[in-house]
Amino acid sequence: MKKLFKSKLSVFLFLLTFLVTQCFFVFNTRTTSSLDNDGNSNSTEDVSVTVLESDSHHTVVKFDINNFSKDLVNINNKSYYNINCEGTSLPLEEGAPELPRICRNIVIPNDADVKLNVISSEYKDYKNIPIAPSKGSITRDKNPEDIPYKLGKEYKNKNFYPSELVSFSEPFIMRELRGTTITLNAFQYKPKNETLRVYKSVTVEIITDGKSSLNSLTTSRSNKITSDFEPAYSNTFINYSNLKTPTHRLMNNPSETGSMLIISYDQFSSAMNSFINWKNSRGINTTLVNMSTVSSSNNPTEIKNYIQNYYNQHPELTYVLLVGDYAHVSSPTYSTGVSDPTYTKVAGSDDYPDIYVGRFSAESIADVETQVQRSIEFEQNGYNTAAWFKKGVGIASDEGSGETDIQQMDSIKSRLLNAGYTQVDSIYDPGASASSVTNSLNQGIGIINYCGHGAENYWVTTGFSNTNIKNLQNPGQLPFIISVSCVSGKFQSGTCFAETWLRSKNSNGNPIGAIGTLMSTVNQPWIPPMNGQDGIIDLLCNNSRVSLGGLCYSGETRMLDNGTSSDLLTFNTWTLFGDPSIQILPDSTNPEEPADPYEPNDSTSQAYTINSGIDYSSYIYSNTDVDYYKVTTNKSGVISATLTNLPYDYDLYLYNSSGKRVASSTKSSTSNESISYSARTLGTYYLKVVGYNGAHSTSTKYNLNASYPIAN
Repeated sequence: MKKLFKSKLSVFLFLLTFLVTQCFFVFNTRTTSSLDNDGNSNSTEDVSVTVLESDSHHTVVKFDINNFSKDLVNINNKSYYNINCEGTSLPLEEGAPELPRICRNIVIPNDADVKLNVISSEYKDYKNIPIAPSKGSITRDKNPEDIPYKLGKEYKNKNFYPSELVSFSEPFIMRELRGTTITLNAFQYKPKNETLRVYKSVTVEIITDGKSSLNSLTTSRSNKITSDFEPAYSNTFINYSNLKTPTHRLMNNPSETGSMLIISYDQFSSAMNSFINWKNSRGINTTLVNMSTVSSSNNPTEIKNYIQNYYNQHPELTYVLLVGDYAHVSSPTYSTGVSDPTYTKVAGSDDYPDIYVGRFSAESIADVETQVQRSIEFEQNGYNTAAWFKKGVGIASDEGSGETDIQQMDSIKSRLLNAGYTQVDSIYDPGASASSVTNSLNQGIGIINYCGHGAENYWVTTGFSNTNIKNLQNPGQLPFIISVSCVSGKFQSGTCFAETWLRSKNSNGNPIGAIGTLMSTVNQPWIPPMNGQDGIIDLLCNNSRVSLGGLCYSGETRMLDNGTSSDLLTFNTWTLFGDPSIQILPDSTNPEEPADPYEPNDSTSQAYTINSGIDYSSYIYSNTDVDYYKVTTNKSGVISATLTNLPYDYDLYLYNSSGKRVASSTKSSTSNESISYSARTLGTYYLKVVGYNGAHSTSTKYNLNASYPIAN
């Protein structure tokens, strides 16, 4: 009897184990559906978007959906599906079927009316695919697993949802360009018979004839296009490279370097002098104005108006740097937080950024000085080309709905490694620790991506805090940080996590922590900032020459394309701490020293002999490079020299044969330099060309011409 009981019990336990295992397998397995077998594209990408034609009258775009996957979820003991498709976004409408959509931007004429025409479409219906409803937008202070599913009114609909296949947004303006967002609802669902319709291919035409005053773009501003916005335009508009009009040709070959406006708390202004000199030497025309001039009451509306007026009068304005804490230079409120990004919106009535805004948050002159020092040293020493700068770390919680935080970090790690990063550490829950973060940072890394819960002075995943930052040993190896987390950038009250990264110094007074951080002043939602982080990483991996401000704000526009209230909240409260003009990627990801026919000429003993009246062109190719040229006179007279075509602030000096400086020209910015010296002594003289404060360029040659007396 006991043997029979044990035998039956064993069979029962085996069957129970089998059923549990199979149930677990069913509800945790992702099913991938490829549309290739039905004649669609063989692309490895889930979504392909191709601009077939684009001119001032119309743009034709072809959308192809190549693959998607389905995740099973159990709702009230019934199986439903979540749809996953890379290259899409979610509308996050609570209770409605959660269906991905494709959002892409195109440039449209400055004042054109917009109409839409679907040229062709091809779809496939999938039967018995019940689609799970959206839980809506959930902030990261809540666990998505604790939020129940609710079937909304859309599930009583007898027709396909959404009913509209393609739509376009109201026009928006990004600085010199006017655009619209095309939204394709490639996934539609009919609840009545649980049919999922997937549009395999759709070709649409956007017609831009006629006139419209809706968010039109005036042409009163200068057509000088700053090179700093080139990556933003290429990243934002899928038809940017197709534009053919004369104005747009200028945009495709931008040559102007943007300028910077600094708004500083009065008592901190003097601490910014070396920063201003450095930026001017780099060719960024930099102007500082005291806060008392902008607003005597620290009023954010007055600050916004000042920036707006300055932008209107200075078309080249690209960067705004706020110097001071919230009590010194305030920000507009947005939801429950404050919003530096509001200051980026100076063209049109939309949320797309037209300038890049950063902040040196400081409560003392010492706080300012360390941020000035880290910014200058980063560029002066070429840290963006150092080996350690191509290493990174990803930190993730073990939570998330849809794409989990760990999946997000794994995806980013893969993209960075494919783009040339040599190492990306993974620090994931459970078991992620502050010591692991410290170890990675102290070994030298260039980027930190975080995705998890946050607090005002620490990351919940790892517990890495303000105290840990202050104990780092990473001088000269400062990363930039993209943090998807709640309130880590809440600088309006107390010293927040983001501020500590930028203010910390070691015992020798050298900067430690980070070169810049992107952190939020509010509780962030789960999904939108992950999309923004993806946009930033994609832009980084494109290997475009890009500034920190350009990287963050241009990458974040992916959220604005989707345009939900949660996307707008995330964009407007995600704050950039640090210098927005810092070049995160140099002119080339693998810069090579340019060919210089006059090298070596780094000293008077190596000086290259030049002839009178002849042009000589060369590079100052590093922050330590200096070029010497030799002239020899055999009669008295005037030695004159001009230095032109300067990419940055270069200086010109003249020395006699004994090494004494007898003349110099040290004008600011990129002004031409010239020397005229009456040589009473015959013999050898030396001309010296050097970049001010280490200014240099590997892409633009300077031009030197010298005339000196020679006996016939």
